Amino acid sequence: MWRIQPHVVELLPGLPRLQFGHVTVDVAEYLARADSLHANVRESNADSRPYVEAQCQGTEIEVLCGKHVLMVDEDVELAVSPHGLEHVLDIATIDLGGSLDMRKPRQLTAEELADYDGSVAVRMKYLYGQFYLPDNSFLTKPNIEFGLVHMPWLDYEEHVNFYRLQDTMFLERNHTFNSADAGITFSSLIGGTIDNDYQKRVTKYYPGRYGSVAVGIYNGGGYHASEKNDNKVFEGRLTIRPLPDTLPGLQFSYFGIIGKGNKSTNPDWKVNLGFINFEDEYLTLTGQYYQGKGNQGGSDENEKKGHSVFAEIKPMEKFSIIGRYDHFDPNKDVINDENDRYIVGLAYMLDKPHHNMILIDYDTVKYKQSATKDDKRIQLTLQIKY
Repeated sequence: MWRIQPHVVELLPGLPRLQFGHVTVDVAEYLARADSLHANVRESNADSRPYVEAQCQGTEIEVLCGKHVLMVDEDVELAVSPHGLEHVLDIATIDLGGSLDMRKPRQLTAEELADYDGSVAVRMKYLYGQFYLPDNSFLTKPNIEFGLVHMPWLDYEEHVNFYRLQDTMFLERNHTFNSADAGITFSSLIGGTIDNDYQKRVTKYYPGRYGSVAVGIYNGGGYHASEKNDNKVFEGRLTIRPLPDTLPGLQFSYFGIIGKGNKSTNPDWKVNLGFINFEDEYLTLTGQYYQGKGNQGGSDENEKKGHSVFAEIKPMEKFSIIGRYDHFDPNKDVINDENDRYIVGLAYMLDKPHHNMILIDYDTVKYKQSATKDDKRIQLTLQIKY
């Protein structure tokens, strides 16, 4: 058996301490002794990675970072649930980045999640070294991430649909895969970069003139679980921008996965996803169609399919209206087991677009199986980025 292990102890000189409520986490000590610490690090169940658990009062996060660069993303929600109005700390991420050599940046991202009993759990989401390679005639800004890294798909989709604060994207929400895993990812822009005017007016993310590419090999358990078999998962995304001069906002993508689900029984796991997106100053549109088998966790080997569309209308500088429709069939061999999700929302930008913002949305899912009750939710979310 061989495993891809993110073994980074000296991530940054003098790593800061992270203080959550009244519990302080020494990051350097956690990284160096995660397998042996017992006071604050534990396994929640057989499928999870070690994480730090802290009892917090409120949602205040104090980070003692010295001279290091620090960014805290925190989403705070007010949700109407069957239990009434609830204040929820949905998700917060803390990114630490730095470099001894500009060609070799390092990043650590800790994810803070509300646990079922109201406590707060902290676990590592990204922990990797990133190495930039020289440009060549076709590939621009090629780079390799090694460790607990980005998988090829969700980072791309979440930089088109910026409303991760509402909830997860279509396939992650249907438990097909998540955003990070232990492994190696190669990514690059294609054919130089799109003009600076488009990057300033519309988006600076994934600005390849003719698109971008990302491929990798991973353990397969994601960042939520340790590896349960010897299989390695292969994943790849190819994005093409066919008309960079006349229609720069139009891109077509294919994303695929082949491997085994994260169980000792090695269930098949396959993903085939086609995606189209268009972005300009006033409108973002996406559409995707998925066919596959199994999932990352290995809970089944069902043949599945689904599709999703998303729209963001930007009528004024500070306001956006969003809408999303998902249709998912978890087993093509079973009749009337599909579900349909509808999301509508209104966002107000507190500063620059998609940075600090407030979102109110209505989210409902309808199940064709009569025994399963439909879900409905009204949610108010504040996103804060430092």
